[in-house]
Order: sequence, then C-alpha cells, then structure tokens
Amino acid sequence: MLCLLADPDLSYGAIVERVMAAHPGARTTARSVASTASVMRRKGETVPMRKKGSD
Repeated sequence: MLCLLADPDLSYGAIVERVMAAHPGARTTARSVASTASVMRRKGETVPMRKKGSD
C-alpha cells in the first residue's frame, strides 16, 4: 500500500478501488487507508496529505 499512498494524485477512495481490484476479499475502506497513512507518517514515512473530501 505504501506505493499507492506515495502517489499524491490518488485519493483514498481510488486507493481502496485498486486494493479491492487486487484483493477482492479485502475489507479496505477509505477510513482504514487514511488511518494507515497517519500511522506511517508518525513513524517517519513520507506520505502526502490528501485534501478532505477527495474520496
């Protein structure tokens, strides 16, 4: 997911769509992607911020 999160042009919703296409049984949501991004930022990873409502 890091690769998808690193692309600032992808909204959380677009990331969810790509994850679900690759892993149909996944229970991924925009909220879970945002949460993962937040944790990664706290750990020092470079993850671009998304605009609110971009999902």
